[in-house]
This record gives sequence, structure tokens and C-alpha cells, in this order.
Amino acid sequence: GEASGVPFGQRLRVALISKLGYNPESVNRTPYLRALWDYIAWAEGEGIVSVPAGVDDETEADLMRKAEEFGKAVQEGRVKVA
Repeated sequence: GEASGVPFGQRLRVALISKLGYNPESVNRTPYLRALWDYIAWAEGEGIVSVPAGVDDETEADLMRKAEEFGKAVQEGRVKVA
């Protein structure tokens, strides 16, 4: 298929609101990695994707910590996001 011109972050936002019942404010407050896992879990439940076993709680916690650090860096202007 043709590549979308809409950034993934925007497509994720729309899916969170339209498919998962988030409201715009809750999307803004949700850490990116948590929102991504919610989206992936929904997509797996719909049969759109399949996630292999292997992401343990410790690995997920480490990923969440890194995502939160990244989000803080973006908010503080230390990292620019297009």
C-alpha cells in the first residue's frame, strides 16, 4: 500500500480517541510508551497484529522509564521532535 503522509503519532492519537475511548486530554497526559502498548494490545485483540511472548515486566519497566525520560527531555526543550 501507499505510505501515509500522516505522522504515526497523530494516527496513534486518533486511534486512542476513536477506538480505545481516550479523550484528547487523557491522550496528552498518557506517557507515549503506555499509549503505544494500549494501542498494540487493542490491535492484537482485533487480530491486526500478533505480539510474540518475551517482554517481561522488568524490560517493560525499563522501557517506560526511558520513554518518560524522553518525554521530559522533549517538554524541557532538550530534544526537538518534528
